Amino acid sequence: MTKGVCKISKRYFNITLFVILLLLLATNSYAANITSCADKINNSDFWVLLDDINTTENCLNITSDSLTIDCRFHTIAGSGNGAGISISNHTDILIQNCIIKNFDAGIKAENSFFTLVQSLITKNRIGLFLDSNSFFQGVIDSFKNNSELNLQSLSPFLINVPNNYWGFNTSGEISSTTSGNVNFEPWLDKDPYSDDDNDLVPNL
Repeated sequence: MTKGVCKISKRYFNITLFVILLLLLATNSYAANITSCADKINNSDFWVLLDDINTTENCLNITSDSLTIDCRFHTIAGSGNGAGISISNHTDILIQNCIIKNFDAGIKAENSFFTLVQSLITKNRIGLFLDSNSFFQGVIDSFKNNSELNLQSLSPFLINVPNNYWGFNTSGEISSTTSGNVNFEPWLDKDPYSDDDNDLVPNL
């Protein structure tokens, strides 16, 4: 195995995520639907994005603790402004299966903790922004083609995010797309959101 590169089979990932999803569904009695960027993400503990949504400013704003957003591989798209998902003063947030693009920041966290799973963060100015009191963990995510940085962290704590794809396959190139105290090794050497067999379905 090349240093810094993680090669784990698609089957292993799919089985692991399937088990995680079953556990999540088992702990959520009902799901609330997201139909537009105007929806306020609160009260319910499980939210599902029903279709692609877009905005010219900020999109989803999380206003409660202990909740899950499942985009089901739909897209949250902006026009270069605002944030795709904003989290301020909240913890225990899970964001999964989301495609977030064309914002100033794909996800912006202030004084918050969240987990990102199997999501694509692309074509933003900054993919993920963490202020000095925020922390996140992520796995099987794809960060690529963000114009300034894939991840900007102002936190003094180590942001440990192995097993993600960063758009490159060398430590130096990946490091140039992150800012702050970030460990990205080992990284995925293959984009989980690529479509090698051209069947319009990601490799996930």
